[in-house]
Amino acid sequence: MRATLIAICVLGAGLARAGEPTATEPAPGAVAQALAAADDTARAADAAIGDAALALHEACGRAYLEIAAGSPRLPNVDELLINAARCFARGGSAGAAIALGERLVAEHPQSRLAAATLAQLGALHAALGQYAQAADALGRFTDRYPAEADAPDALWNLIAYRAALGDAAGADRAAALFVRRYAGKRLSAAALVRVDLAQRQAARGEVAAALVTYAGLLKDGRLEPALRAQVLAAQGELAWQRACPRPTIAGLCVRTTPAGLVPVPRRAADATAARASFRAVLHGVDPSDPSVVASVARAQVHLAEEKIEATLALAPMPNLAFGSDHQPTPASLKATLAWLTAWQRSIADADRAITDAVGARHPASAVAVAARAAVFYDQLATTLAAAPTPTAIRGQPAEQAYRDGLAEHAAPLRERGRQAGALCLQQAGELGIVTDDVAVCAALMARVEPRWALAERRSPAAPTTIDTMLAPALPEPPPAP
Repeated sequence: MRATLIAICVLGAGLARAGEPTATEPAPGAVAQALAAADDTARAADAAIGDAALALHEACGRAYLEIAAGSPRLPNVDELLINAARCFARGGSAGAAIALGERLVAEHPQSRLAAATLAQLGALHAALGQYAQAADALGRFTDRYPAEADAPDALWNLIAYRAALGDAAGADRAAALFVRRYAGKRLSAAALVRVDLAQRQAARGEVAAALVTYAGLLKDGRLEPALRAQVLAAQGELAWQRACPRPTIAGLCVRTTPAGLVPVPRRAADATAARASFRAVLHGVDPSDPSVVASVARAQVHLAEEKIEATLALAPMPNLAFGSDHQPTPASLKATLAWLTAWQRSIADADRAITDAVGARHPASAVAVAARAAVFYDQLATTLAAAPTPTAIRGQPAEQAYRDGLAEHAAPLRERGRQAGALCLQQAGELGIVTDDVAVCAALMARVEPRWALAERRSPAAPTTIDTMLAPALPEPPPAP
């Protein structure tokens, strides 16, 4: 009700415009006296608190407005209007303040106060959640007064409001204007605007455009180390994702088959570019520096994906052929041992990459690492469990012994995958996040947990950190020749 009455007051006062004399204008002395009284009320309002402050701010707004209405030909009417607007804004009457601000801009476009008024209009509209109107006011401000000290901040906010309104083209235009105007004077701010632009392009699915924007930033060569690491990580991540021709599972470029997960080759050009970006992130930075931890973690996670995919690509295990003497043939035994050696070395490489990713110590990335580890170790167990039974021992007592031996080696891998899945869900719950990685972990746990319920009751408690989970599950591979 109070705001409505103030708005009516403002509209009524607006009937007397600048240059339109009233029937009886007060004498100069009376105007000076009224102005002094209004100033006193404004100072009292600033010193007061609570409801008293609100009432005094409303009173000073009315006082300035009455002077402007009674003496429209005063040379400082614009000052009276902005003073009234400020009083009403501080008194909680944003609508009245906005109306007076728009009146000042419309009636006094050449006023030295017009620029500040437009900026304040943007802030008032934003405070009311009126982002379209806020963007309009800031757009007028930045168009008309680009040299004002507040213009860069106003343009920065304009980008955010346009993006929040879903006006992608408007946000992109504002971002381009910011870079064009202020790249030389506000290098860091201009770089952040370009990063924001690339992120919005990527979110819209414009991956090629986002990569061009990131490449332009890196080519500029004047980025602070932390921002450079962020750009490199984001650039590499986009290229790495684009390299996979199908949707990933826990970040891994794989497809599902009855025998388990089968890697799908990534596009070479994008994969190579992504690896170069990830390695550039890690080059010459202190991974413990808080400003680069997130970027280092992102790079390490994707480098771990590369090693995991390389290991999974070695499946399936070759068939071991037996001769007439019921012993493995030399050629088959040699091929099988060579496969096992390569497989173990590849597992060791992936283990190290996972450990490196864990070492980045970034909470959100820890969930991603645990998800990839869960899928990885569970699939390793599946590879062993799905190994073909040699034809010569099928249906023989040796077949069961052979299958039992495979199961004995598969069990610790399956358990490691279960522990990683449990850790993934635990950390996601602590962080309150729900992602595709978390969904993968939940699906894996729903499948394997019943199978391991009895074993878990008989064994010590599962580890609570991924560091303790990474204990060797297979013998160390033989040294490389």
